[in-house]
Amino acid sequence: MNSDPSPDQSRHAGTRPALKAPLAALAVSFALGIVWAHSMQATVGVAWFLAGAGCFLLIGLLLLRSGWRRTAVWFALAALVPTGVAAARLHARRFPWNHVSHLASLGVDLGDPVRLEGRVISTPYRTGYGMQFDLEAQRIESRARIFAVSGKIRLRVQGTEEFGAPTDAQPLSLQYGDTIRTLVRLRQPHIYQNPGSFDFRRWMEDIEDIYWIGTVKNSRLMEKVGQARAFSLGSGLERVRQRLLRGIDDLYPPWSAQGRYGAVLKAVLWGERASLDSDTIEGFRKTGLYHLLVIAGLHVGLLTLLMGFLLRWFPWNTATKSVIVLGFLAAYSLLVQQRAPTLRATLMIALYLIARILDRDHSALNSIG
Repeated sequence: MNSDPSPDQSRHAGTRPALKAPLAALAVSFALGIVWAHSMQATVGVAWFLAGAGCFLLIGLLLLRSGWRRTAVWFALAALVPTGVAAARLHARRFPWNHVSHLASLGVDLGDPVRLEGRVISTPYRTGYGMQFDLEAQRIESRARIFAVSGKIRLRVQGTEEFGAPTDAQPLSLQYGDTIRTLVRLRQPHIYQNPGSFDFRRWMEDIEDIYWIGTVKNSRLMEKVGQARAFSLGSGLERVRQRLLRGIDDLYPPWSAQGRYGAVLKAVLWGERASLDSDTIEGFRKTGLYHLLVIAGLHVGLLTLLMGFLLRWFPWNTATKSVIVLGFLAAYSLLVQQRAPTLRATLMIALYLIARILDRDHSALNSIG
């Protein structure tokens, strides 16, 4: 009786994967590199870590050509560790030399108010102390010196008068994309010193890329020096977003008894939490449901299920339906201002849909990776 394996068995044995969940293993190796970067002093340059990763990959390729598949995989995993170190180091240095995070080293005197010029990159909205919006900084004038800068600054305009109070005959009306010049006092986001309290400054810097909050004493100190462009992708998305928010206001006017319903809908559907009052926020916190106000995996997953259910009634194949859902998710993530939790959830579902289009099998560990 012949005990030699058949050609089919040999072929299947030769194509057996070296790892059941390669993406999970690669993610673990990359994460170890990030942990390593945060736990040691920067004594070696990024180029050395990238060179080390390249050497590991080259050795792995040579071993793969020689038939040492499993050993080659271990070298590929080892290459991801210095790659994670380099990625963490490059992330810490992701801003150019003239970014607003380096104002002190540029020589800007932050002890006195500075004259700031930049482009409005968020629709101004009313708060308890006045108005607030984000500005893409372009120039800062301090002590008769002008610095060309880049980066976001959050501006808070104090005053109880209507936003855009007239400086002369015409009111100042700001919208997304306008360029303004104003006198502003800059400070870093405030940190409460209570043990275990939320680090608001670190969250603003790491998630929002905002290192400074500017206070404008009065809207009359602002001057519009440039109009928004007739059309751009950012302004077009902002107009659509504001129209959707106004549609909710039409259903539940903010001044009515049902105004709180509209505020919750804005937060749940479009990530707009500026309209929420303190009582509503505290109520969600006490019940442990505050995560419902942050658009993340739950919201994106439910929208995907809803789209999939609606598309069941159309006689299209799976690939076509997946492409339609992908386009819908991409548009939705843009409209909710591409927040990190939304992008993460969208990326995960996009990978799953692409795998369906390519007719690939699923792996829970690869998805986690």
